[in-house]
Amino acid sequence: AAAAGSSAAGGSSSGSGLAAPAAAAAAAAAAAPSPTPSSSSSSRSKKRKEQLSPEFRLSSRLVQVLRVWARLEWDQKFFGSARRLWRLAANEAFKFPYDIAAEGGGAVLHAWATAEFERDNVLNARVVIGEALRKCPKDAAVVVLAGSIEAAAGDHNTARALFLRAYQLNKADKKLYMYWPKMEADTGNVERARLLFQYGLSLYPSNTKILNRYACFEEEQGNLDLARELHRRALGIDSTSLTAMHNRVSWASLELLEGNVDEARELLREGLDAHPDFQAAMLLLAKLERQQGNLDLAEAYARRVQKLGHPFSIAAMGELRYIHNMRGEELLAENLGRHILSTTRAQSQKQAGKLHGNEAWMGFYQQTGSQDQQEIIVAARERKRDLGLIRQPRGRSRRSSSTSSSSGSSRRGNGRGSISKQNGQQQEHVNGSGSSRVETFDFDAATAATIEQFSGRKRRGS
Repeated sequence: AAAAGSSAAGGSSSGSGLAAPAAAAAAAAAAAPSPTPSSSSSSRSKKRKEQLSPEFRLSSRLVQVLRVWARLEWDQKFFGSARRLWRLAANEAFKFPYDIAAEGGGAVLHAWATAEFERDNVLNARVVIGEALRKCPKDAAVVVLAGSIEAAAGDHNTARALFLRAYQLNKADKKLYMYWPKMEADTGNVERARLLFQYGLSLYPSNTKILNRYACFEEEQGNLDLARELHRRALGIDSTSLTAMHNRVSWASLELLEGNVDEARELLREGLDAHPDFQAAMLLLAKLERQQGNLDLAEAYARRVQKLGHPFSIAAMGELRYIHNMRGEELLAENLGRHILSTTRAQSQKQAGKLHGNEAWMGFYQQTGSQDQQEIIVAARERKRDLGLIRQPRGRSRRSSSTSSSSGSSRRGNGRGSISKQNGQQQEHVNGSGSSRVETFDFDAATAATIEQFSGRKRRGS
């Protein structure tokens, strides 16, 4: 593992927002004088007194409540409220000295950055995890998450430096051996990645997440028998949880690629019996049924994924596009191809940390407003109406629909203003500035409002 960070020193200063906090944290740790026995005992005594004080106990409970409440708001897609609650929790936790508040404040910022990262909001995740690195430079979990964010954004030198720093802080961190090997494999360091996976399994031989990632890595390297053995070993440890579902999908994908359709179908259906709404399993089952010619069943699975997740799911739209092509519905397939291309661009801009989510989606709808795109949309809508997939709303003619579509372009300037205002509110919560009033920022509502402003009518269908 030490060899894996041999090139980190030269790349840790590359152009990322996290490179400076990472270097500062490492320098501060190296420059800190080693405490004498007497000073250590006095600091421990002071820490115990602080922890026993009523103020600290009340504050720690408040931090826990705010942290849980923020996650509940986030899960309900009240993102502005969640960000405000996380900010209040972090501010409350860091009222106390670092060695006391590290667990509470670091955990709050870690949870917040993880939530942003899960939704591909890399720009916000970088800001939050950068604050965590400055305030909790010795928290290995924070450093691992920072490395994961930088690796996803494409800054592999900074990511490698952060992973090496986390290894120095805590060699036994489980997530370190999930994300560091993957980053090394993505950059072509195959043997280094394999050594890291094997070392992680030597520490945690029963960790199914590491086993699954190692199996996927060996599959990519062409070692299919070893990949199957690792998947089988992981399912033998855990075959029913949500973590096991990821392992089932990976294994079923391997079998489907090798032409073992029955084995893949059995793995997926056994998992869906326990977790019927697991989207990755339904998507792979849709692909399997499409390849077997069961187009109606494949379409049902793909549309179920859109209903459970997001109508602009790239994977689900890709399956539907294949289905339309096999049925000869070229207009519908072309329309979905347009959606896939624009959505992929929006997602890549978010993941690279260049734009906020609503800015990326605004670019999506600007592309949709072009003349050639509008022609594809109109043709696809007419074909859907001919097939009976959609119907004309009451009291509205096709001519009025086209008129409202053209009039929607006059309101695009107002749309840009509202997007800028929403970005300002979002950044107030992330950076810790602004008023105490809770602002609700809902990406789905913003998307719906943008559709209304650009097209002059609500989007119908997927």
